[in-house]
Amino acid sequence: MLVERHRTPELLEAFRERVIRPVMISARASLERGQDRGEVRADEDLDVALEALVGQLYARVLCGHPFDEG
Repeated sequence: MLVERHRTPELLEAFRERVIRPVMISARASLERGQDRGEVRADEDLDVALEALVGQLYARVLCGHPFDEG
């Protein structure tokens, strides 16, 4: 999808809206609950934290590290 983003940007946008956005909303809600419980710092920038998590996942895939199905 990233390779095709220049020729068909609507494909990437649809993927972001239908797949990425719902996951990010759910993950952000989890981090916010963690903040409420004192498990995540109150001053943590949740957007940056989420981007760091997503980046780490992509890095593992690009480096050829498989994910455990569990």
